[in-house]
Amino acid sequence: MSSLLQTLKHALTQRLREHTPATLLIGLSGGIDSVVLLHALVTMRDEPTIDLPPLVAMHVNHGISKNAADWQAFCETLCALWDVAFQHTTVNVEKKSRTSLEAVAREKRYDALLTLAKQCSAALLTAHHSDDQAETVLLQLKRGSGPKGLSGMAACSLQSEVEVWRPLLAISRADIEQYANEHQLKWIDDESNADTSYERNFLRHRILPLLQARWPGFSQTVSRSAALCASQQQLLEEVCDERLKPLITDDGGLLLTGISEYAIGWQQALVRRWIEMNHHPMPSAAQVEQILLMQHASADRQPEVVLGLFSVRRFRNKLYLVGASHRSSAALPESLPLSIEQETAVSETRVFLSASPSENAVTLFAANPDKLKLEAVSLTMPVKPLGLGHHKPLKQWCKLWEIPPWQREQLVLVWDGDSAVALLNPSAETVVPLGSGEGQNVYLSYR
Repeated sequence: MSSLLQTLKHALTQRLREHTPATLLIGLSGGIDSVVLLHALVTMRDEPTIDLPPLVAMHVNHGISKNAADWQAFCETLCALWDVAFQHTTVNVEKKSRTSLEAVAREKRYDALLTLAKQCSAALLTAHHSDDQAETVLLQLKRGSGPKGLSGMAACSLQSEVEVWRPLLAISRADIEQYANEHQLKWIDDESNADTSYERNFLRHRILPLLQARWPGFSQTVSRSAALCASQQQLLEEVCDERLKPLITDDGGLLLTGISEYAIGWQQALVRRWIEMNHHPMPSAAQVEQILLMQHASADRQPEVVLGLFSVRRFRNKLYLVGASHRSSAALPESLPLSIEQETAVSETRVFLSASPSENAVTLFAANPDKLKLEAVSLTMPVKPLGLGHHKPLKQWCKLWEIPPWQREQLVLVWDGDSAVALLNPSAETVVPLGSGEGQNVYLSYR
């Protein structure tokens, strides 16, 4: 058995011992790396010493090259020859501002692969190798990344609830080429791989060959460094998670008084980890510094640091992660019917009105439950929460209930004729019953 097959078998045995997916989905571009991975898996498929789940290969057609249709046909023919189930999809790749075409194509490709992997309960296998890892680490070094970025690609990671396996990560490009030649494999060459205007290609063709010539085994040593960074990052995350437990409030806010007790380095790490735990992209060092400066702003200020599609905002000595939609008022129609036993879209959530009680539903009282409607609300309007004996402008209630300013813009009233019977805060998914408590019972919940 070749060294590549031995390494692959060891990696897969370890992964399958921890989790056995229903399917192994291979991302098949038709290039030498993915062709070698697929051939090696097909070779191992009938081995009695390892029980592989069924194989499925998927080709994502970006349509960028004039040869894209030929590449797809090649992959389909190869899978038919090797008796591997084949899937394909076409994606539309358009360059975004401040993002390379290469990055957009990679994002589209992963979205398609992860979608199929979810559908067939598969682990996604990619053919990344140690030279790819070296390129990744060098790119992260160029961007000024810390230990997390310098960890490179993990042998196993979780993306969109799908396990992504990189079983060839310990194999070099030279080993892959040797395997392909020994087995007389055919593959396609993407002409864009020679274009050194792409960052990865520049490293691959101009920089790494020089480094490998000067220091043989350079990619393997970079991989070891990446593994050490990953180990240190894991320890850091474990400590951060423990320290964050008492600092994160029920509404998802981060207590500034809590993080201020730590040294500045720990404050930076805790903010980054808090953002990561909420599945947002990592901020830059300058952005983290801006976020930490919020704790020194005067109490009447509402500082905000915009980070792409979300922002970090401060309210009542807490930091909050706020989606882009909260930076403008919700576009609620002038009047929206609220019908019994039907869901109704409100802001970025949905509410359900029922005549029967259910778990997490709030009881409302309405004289005309079949004629309820939703309307946006003015903060100057007086309202009376159920059980309280007086009216106050909604703005005063918002201060008393500590509703952040950006959530106040999203508040919605439930009307029963001319009477307000509930106040909805879709951002926090809360319902406050209003009025006198007279009328029929109806039950409102979020979906």
